[in-house]
Amino acid sequence: MPVRKNILRLILKWAISAKLTIIAGLLAFGQAHAGEERSYTFAIVPQQSAAMLPASWAPVIKQVASVAGVDLKFATTKDIPTFEACLAKGVFDFAYMNPYHYVIFNAKSGYYAFAREKSVSLTGLLVAHRSISIRSLADLQQATIAFPSPAAFAATIIPRAELDRAGINYSVSYLKSHDSVYLAVQKGLFPAGGGVRRTFESMPENVRDDLDLPPSEWSI
Repeated sequence: MPVRKNILRLILKWAISAKLTIIAGLLAFGQAHAGEERSYTFAIVPQQSAAMLPASWAPVIKQVASVAGVDLKFATTKDIPTFEACLAKGVFDFAYMNPYHYVIFNAKSGYYAFAREKSVSLTGLLVAHRSISIRSLADLQQATIAFPSPAAFAATIIPRAELDRAGINYSVSYLKSHDSVYLAVQKGLFPAGGGVRRTFESMPENVRDDLDLPPSEWSI
């Protein structure tokens, strides 16, 4: 019992982050369904590479599964469009998704929210290569800009809305993940790309050092 209490305290302490707020809710579910023999899939939207996601999420999910007494299986997909297709079919038991996905797949597939990040704004941003002089949205006039996927809420929908509001004429290329966007901009394939601060800051230092954050962050 002391071990369970210590882990509960740890979960609650960590719950200031989006990841562990969800895990805390998952723990409550697990305790309510302890003893059931079936396995549950917990899917993470592939904002980052398939190699990074298991390293970040799988140990936490495994720990919570052990404490709650429920069999939880980490799951993801090769890219965001495939993840969306799985949500549409209701493939996963649990899923970490963005607000836009929730609106769509709550109605379409019956997913409902049981946890969310508290007191933190959802922020989208644009990154540019440091060697290119981009200091305002006007510098992206007639540019082709990289984004993860059409329905990536903070990384695509929010920046695109700001570009449209500013009257910028631009083309779009979708690259399937946040990491792909950052790497493509670093390699000079695109002058700018959409993302979020959390995934940007998780990139290797040599990638972040080549990228700049013009005055282009928007929160809701």
